Amino acid sequence: MLQFNICDCSRIVVYYNMTRKGNMKKIVIFDLDGTLALIDKRRDISTDDKGKMDWSKFFDPTMVDLDDPNTPVITMANLLSTDYHIWILSGRSDVTHQATIYWLAKHNVNYDHLVMRP
Repeated sequence: MLQFNICDCSRIVVYYNMTRKGNMKKIVIFDLDGTLALIDKRRDISTDDKGKMDWSKFFDPTMVDLDDPNTPVITMANLLSTDYHIWILSGRSDVTHQATIYWLAKHNVNYDHLVMRP
């Protein structure tokens, strides 16, 4: 395991398969919410006065565009993409899949594979 600390609030952990064969690139895995995407605005709008999260509002595809890019982490992902496959694993609902793909393109995030929960 390799670990990169790129600022006080962001940490990237790189896992790779030690048994890779041939010319296969190693894989770097990034989380989406809170790592590549800063979700504070969407979380604030989706939380009521008592602190309870409205998950249907949080996972509303029209809300994804409120997320800000975490530029240092995106820069690291893009730099690593020349030597590694970039996989993004997310706990986001698959309902936001198209909006997420649009957001990643809008913020120029290089990646090879996106996995979201059903």
